[in-house]
Amino acid sequence: MTGSEGPSSQPEGKEQQQRRYGRLLDTYSELYQRIQAHHRARTGLADETTQARLRVLEEKRHNLHLQLIALGSSLGKEKSDVLVDIIRDQRTLEEYGLPEFSILTENDIIEDGNWHNPYSFNIDSDEKGEGFLPGAPKRFIDAEEESQRLIGPDKCIIVFSIDPVVDGGTTHSPADIEARRRRAKALAESIKGEVIDMRDSEYHEAYAQILGVEIPKKDLEGVARIIRDNPELYRLKDEYYSEEERKEAAEEQKWIDGRHK
Repeated sequence: MTGSEGPSSQPEGKEQQQRRYGRLLDTYSELYQRIQAHHRARTGLADETTQARLRVLEEKRHNLHLQLIALGSSLGKEKSDVLVDIIRDQRTLEEYGLPEFSILTENDIIEDGNWHNPYSFNIDSDEKGEGFLPGAPKRFIDAEEESQRLIGPDKCIIVFSIDPVVDGGTTHSPADIEARRRRAKALAESIKGEVIDMRDSEYHEAYAQILGVEIPKKDLEGVARIIRDNPELYRLKDEYYSEEERKEAAEEQKWIDGRHK
């Protein structure tokens, strides 16, 4: 063959694929937020131009989802893994109509092997600085951390509460924490999941306490539907609580307010 040949295209390595997967997740999340902003504003939703714009955005989101599934498959991910990655990236289950819930994955709780502080939680302070939310997603973890995961790569935790631990070991829980515990337990019993109620320390210098239900990733969509269809049993907003639960939370709030005076 005469003439010079162009450079041969090298197949992507796993690290390159992981980075591209992360970029696609970022793009998907940005697109989702744009769509949600339109729906939250509601202004002009009946307008044909706005509807056409939303259809274009939804089509782009759908295509991105397909790309994530295809690329995820080459990384050994099932469709359910990709779905969990998308939801984890958004930090809440708002896409399922459950904004008060979030999830944590296998990359978010690492066993340190230290009896004093056995776990590391990937969490951030919320906007008010009064509690915690899942931190920015850890896309990939190193080989050492991979062997120290608390939960398997096929599991995730639906979070019912993440509470600060301060003042020598006192957990600053929300006033409705007992209702949250009952509902976490009820959900776990209903779906044969496991209640997770743990601190990041065995001693009094704990940083946070997590309450949640561990489930298989493949069941996330179905479990979200169960929660949404049975709000009086599992949801965490005051409007879904019984009169007794509201009174209980109100009494606890009085105690909390008195403690801070």
